[in-house]
Amino acid sequence: MSGDKARQVDLGTRKLTVLRFDDWSDFDTKSLDFLEANHDKIQWDVRKHLKEGMSVWVGSFDGAPATIAQTRPGQNVRLYFFPMTERCALISHCFTAPEQRGQGFYVAILKYVCRSLGEKGFSRIYIDCSDSNLSSERGILTAGFLRIGRAIHKRNGTTVWYQETPPSVTKLEEQSNAK
Repeated sequence: MSGDKARQVDLGTRKLTVLRFDDWSDFDTKSLDFLEANHDKIQWDVRKHLKEGMSVWVGSFDGAPATIAQTRPGQNVRLYFFPMTERCALISHCFTAPEQRGQGFYVAILKYVCRSLGEKGFSRIYIDCSDSNLSSERGILTAGFLRIGRAIHKRNGTTVWYQETPPSVTKLEEQSNAK
């Protein structure tokens, strides 16, 4: 999603309060309780990711955390078939509590994060998910993203990329267009 498009994202009427955390010590008690209660379903090390420069966004409904997403700036991303810079951001490691699914919280947090990143000057915002995660893919498309490619991870540890859009879709703007 382009930063221009992200800045114009309609956040809709779903009331989701979103907090951004850049350090483990910044987490509030409810968000920590949410992570702990769902630790068996959240299969990544949130504390480690924060130390690596990721941000964690927690979306709450009626005062209770319901969904999370993580972001990192593009210069910390090295695994895709197109270039990413500090003006790009990647959304990954998203999760919605099972009892909160089907209520639009995933789409709401994606839209909020995209709009926030666009307002901070990110020129491109990317997101990834597993091909087998069809509900996440539906939410990603509903939030306004365009599928640009896919990867197949081979048993030998290599990855084969397939770009599904013209190369111009992932071409970064010239530096003179930067804000």
